[in-house]
Amino acid sequence: MNKDREAFEAWFSGSILPASPCHEYYTKEALEWTWQSALAHHQPLLDAKDAEIVRLKERLEITHVYDNEGNKQPAPEGMPDGIECRDSTIDLLDEERNAMREEISTIKALLEQAGNLLLAGRTGKNIESSEVYECLTAINAATGEK
Repeated sequence: MNKDREAFEAWFSGSILPASPCHEYYTKEALEWTWQSALAHHQPLLDAKDAEIVRLKERLEITHVYDNEGNKQPAPEGMPDGIECRDSTIDLLDEERNAMREEISTIKALLEQAGNLLLAGRTGKNIESSEVYECLTAINAATGEK
């Protein structure tokens, strides 16, 4: 029988168990007392940590939801937390902002084209009416005007 198995059986049967490299021995009762006193000593810290976990779960909004009447209900299993929801909202807002930037760039380019056509007309260059019409139609389409 190997030494680890012997030590386990000695502890399990209530006889002695080596507790340190110095070969000090404690009985099963002494080990139980040491465990209980350590637990009692650290119990306030454990309780504080448990309370902190509850507080953080509340803050992440993963413990409850509100129904249509505004009543607090337990959260369904697997519900995304507040941070995931915030990140999704930010992603949606980023997409919307990028679409608006593209729209603004398109409108700026069209207005620049219209300005160039007006400038060309003032300087006496021959401008096709279809060019002006196409430019104004494109500006109206980009801005949602009819």
